[in-house]
Amino acid sequence: MSENSALVQHKETTRRWSTPNSYQKLLKREHAAEFQAAEFLYSAIDSREKPDKLGRLQSCRTNAWFIRHSVSGEVRIASNSCKLRWCPLCAAARQNYISSQVSQWFCRIDYPKLLTLTLRHTSSPLADQVNFLYRCFQKLRKRKFISKRLRGGVWFFQVKKSKDAETWHPHIHILIDSDFIDRKKLSQLWAEITKGSVVIDIRAIMDAKRAVEHNARYAATPASLVDLEWWEQVDLYDTFAKRRLVGCFGSAKTISLRPVKPPDAEMWKSVGSWDLVIGLAGEDSRADEILEAWRNQKPLTEESTLIPVEYEVEGRAPPMNQPLINKQLYMDFYKKA
Repeated sequence: MSENSALVQHKETTRRWSTPNSYQKLLKREHAAEFQAAEFLYSAIDSREKPDKLGRLQSCRTNAWFIRHSVSGEVRIASNSCKLRWCPLCAAARQNYISSQVSQWFCRIDYPKLLTLTLRHTSSPLADQVNFLYRCFQKLRKRKFISKRLRGGVWFFQVKKSKDAETWHPHIHILIDSDFIDRKKLSQLWAEITKGSVVIDIRAIMDAKRAVEHNARYAATPASLVDLEWWEQVDLYDTFAKRRLVGCFGSAKTISLRPVKPPDAEMWKSVGSWDLVIGLAGEDSRADEILEAWRNQKPLTEESTLIPVEYEVEGRAPPMNQPLINKQLYMDFYKKA
């Protein structure tokens, strides 16, 4: 969810803003079902492994700060994150970051295409199917018919559960930079490699940015946990626990898939914790100005709007007007979450 869509409501009669008193609660408005499903999953994992991943999930984005760019005056949010694969809040942040990075490459190429590779339905365990699909994909890229036409690409895993046959259906989406590839010949080659799977799809992309945004969803999580039984959720967890969900090759190898320290990280400085600003909203004009700047994406002036240090509860937030350079916070710099 973008910050500009997280609009602060009108003041209530109590002069309090109706924005949730927790940044996590705000983000969960659009991820309630997914978050609950993740809680069920990590509860099951904790009972087996005892790593307290449920606790990490439930604390995600509970500490947050409004931060201001010291040059532009722009206001964003920095927060803690659990960085768990199946956390929908972290997944949304990863998706936003990867989407922005892949777009810079995919929107520049001359002939963007989307290639989808599937396997015929089988009752084999999900892990076996995923491993087989990945090996076949590697073999396909090495075949001369493909390698001489394919300059590069970014691939994403997706898994669906067949409602009729109650079987898993894994497939790979690849955003590619290539010359013309004959669909019939590609299908024949894929059938040869997979020993029988003939269904493929390759199509030219008219809206590169939209295609990236759609497929980048799978860079964070390959499937939705919602509507799955707990043992199916655990099967997904185990299958993808040590597997990459996204990768680059060829001309796309320069794409960054892991967030790094922003070059202007030291220019972003705290102007107040979420708890403080929301708590003072409607009572302190400076808190209102911070919220308005964040909501409407307008600059926040330094002279009159920074909340004094004495308002902050000791230990709850970084010192006021100091750089936020903790790597735990980098994720939210890249996209307004």
